Amino acid sequence: MIKRKSGVVFATIWLCAACGASTQPPAVPAGPPDQPVPASVPRGEVHGAIDLTPRSDCEEAFDLAVYKNRGVDLITWDDLDGRCVGREVEVTYLTDRLTKQRLLELIRAHSDRFEEKSK
Repeated sequence: MIKRKSGVVFATIWLCAACGASTQPPAVPAGPPDQPVPASVPRGEVHGAIDLTPRSDCEEAFDLAVYKNRGVDLITWDDLDGRCVGREVEVTYLTDRLTKQRLLELIRAHSDRFEEKSK
């Protein structure tokens, strides 16, 4: 009988917690993650020289921050793995979701320096 009462108490606490759940929308936009974007969707590219804040995972930290924007399609790095300064990067983006100006702002917000170059 004691176990049953404990289960009832647990269920009551769980239900009360669910009743007080936030009605705020999720922090991540709804929809299926990591779905391939058809090749027919228009894309643009930004290429340039970039310096990242020196740390052991500078490239990965940049990637994670920039990929949060669903308009970013692909980030391609030069072959200088392990370096944070004097790198080359190309960012492909979906032009119907992200403007070039906003992409440049995003890149600059997550780097120490970015100089756009023509390819």
